[in-house]
Amino acid sequence: MPPGPWDDPTIQAYLREWRRNVEQCIRAVHPRCTVDPFGRMIGVTNAGGVITLNRDPDPIPDTVIPTSREYYYMYFHAATGTRFYPLTGSQYVQSRIEGASPGALTGCTP
Repeated sequence: MPPGPWDDPTIQAYLREWRRNVEQCIRAVHPRCTVDPFGRMIGVTNAGGVITLNRDPDPIPDTVIPTSREYYYMYFHAATGTRFYPLTGSQYVQSRIEGASPGALTGCTP
């Protein structure tokens, strides 16, 4: 995997903020669900549906042991949360780079 913006410690901090926001919004609707280290929703929904993961996310090969670098890569590219939170990871990062405060980016999608 070539280096990218997700390797920058400041961007990584923004991506951790994004994951917390997504998780908070998901849990507001489905309290027994969470966001896994790759930024995907997992758990048990209010309707009793179980959300599980059957494979590792692409494009990370199965032979790669996940590290924080892969997590940040996935946060940056994942669309997870757009059903519950209005911004993707890369959109959140762009908003923070443009000067938005973390508090201004905490609203959940209705």
